[in-house]
Amino acid sequence: MSAEEEELLQRGDRFTADVRLILVGDRDDFDPEAFFAVRENPAYQRVDVAIAYGFAVGSTWLRRVGFFGRIENLLDIDYDEVLGFDARPINFLAGVRVEL
Repeated sequence: MSAEEEELLQRGDRFTADVRLILVGDRDDFDPEAFFAVRENPAYQRVDVAIAYGFAVGSTWLRRVGFFGRIENLLDIDYDEVLGFDARPINFLAGVRVEL
């Protein structure tokens, strides 16, 4: 590992990445638009990705700081998790985590 790489990642640093493929098959569901008749809710696929990086600070009052981001429904698929209620389109969440 080069000196530049060692400066970039220090002991105690944590990097995580996550890719999820959610596969849901056809299933029976109650249709609220048809007086709750049982109907088939079609299959769908969804891709979510997440990334996080945290590092130790070494301060007496602040132990760790981390940054994270997540994208759900990356391919912006239109589907109903529950029949009659649209699932969220592509959405993004980012934040900072602080450990005191």
